[in-house]
Amino acid sequence: YMNGGAKLVSIIVVTILILGGGGWYFYSQQNQSIEYDFIVAKRGNLLQEVSVTGQVNPVEMVDLGFSTSGIIESVSVEVGDLVEKDSILMRLDDDELQADLSQGLAAVSSAVAQLEKFDAQVTKEKATLADLEKGTRPEEINVQEVKVANAIIALKVAQTDLVNIIEDAYTKSDDALRVRLDVIFSNPGAISPVVSFLTTNTNLENNVETTRSDADSIMVAWRNELDVLTIDGDLEIAATKAKSNLIFIRTLLDSGSQLVNGAIPTSSVTQTTLDGYSTSISTGRTNVNTAFTNVLTEESGLSTAAATLSVEENQLTLLQAGTTEDLVNAQKAVVAQAEANISIQVGTINEKRALVSKTRTLIEKKILRAPI
Repeated sequence: YMNGGAKLVSIIVVTILILGGGGWYFYSQQNQSIEYDFIVAKRGNLLQEVSVTGQVNPVEMVDLGFSTSGIIESVSVEVGDLVEKDSILMRLDDDELQADLSQGLAAVSSAVAQLEKFDAQVTKEKATLADLEKGTRPEEINVQEVKVANAIIALKVAQTDLVNIIEDAYTKSDDALRVRLDVIFSNPGAISPVVSFLTTNTNLENNVETTRSDADSIMVAWRNELDVLTIDGDLEIAATKAKSNLIFIRTLLDSGSQLVNGAIPTSSVTQTTLDGYSTSISTGRTNVNTAFTNVLTEESGLSTAAATLSVEENQLTLLQAGTTEDLVNAQKAVVAQAEANISIQVGTINEKRALVSKTRTLIEKKILRAPI
């Protein structure tokens, strides 16, 4: 009986402790202040990250390639570069097309210049027609006679200038040979000249020696022709012969320059000496090129002077003949032809511009651009 009583007492004590502890905890919680967390609501981006593996496919894919073949000249971008639409990615070599474009543009400019001349000619011919329809006055004949006389003087001046320029071309050619080029020969002036330095190009060496010997015969013949040339002679043939001789001399000088550039310096012919040879030949080439240009210029001036004299003489003939129905009709035909020339020239310009446009299209095909 005593053991059962002790157990009951233990149970009662434990119960009292549990109830007392729970009451104390409840009481303590009632006395604590409640704390709250506050946050301000605002608009923003909700970021949700997803980590996955796999292959990324582009939204849009474009296969690029040239529409023509060629050698790649440049690549403007690298893998991974950001490009804008129409940016140049790659370019093929287009040197030949660029040369064609330059030539085409020059042809267009020349054709336009010719059209302007035709326009001026139409204006002039219409003025002549108007004068014929009005009739000729004595003072008009006097004025035209003065124009013819001035044109004759201008022609004589042009003829004299051309003769002098051809003579100067001979002098420059002779200097280029006997002074500028002959420094490379050990026996200048000999029938069989010999190059004075060593070279690895024996074929070119033989060619220069043989051609230099031939040049003497050409210069002698040219000198004989000039000794009898006057302004009343056939200046067209003389100018053509002068240009031919200048080209021959220039070619020889080019070969001589090439030979010197490939020469082998020695103790007797040092590099300094060879450099002097190059400078000497270069001076001769410059002088010959200048002579060639001068002959072309004076030849053109003579042609212009002769054409001007012909026009003025024809005009004087018309004025002296007086106005007739036949002359008026003939001049109307001249005006019509001049106007037809304009129409033809306009067509020529359009053709040349079309070629330029085509060349530009071909050049554009040599460029690979970003499509998007």
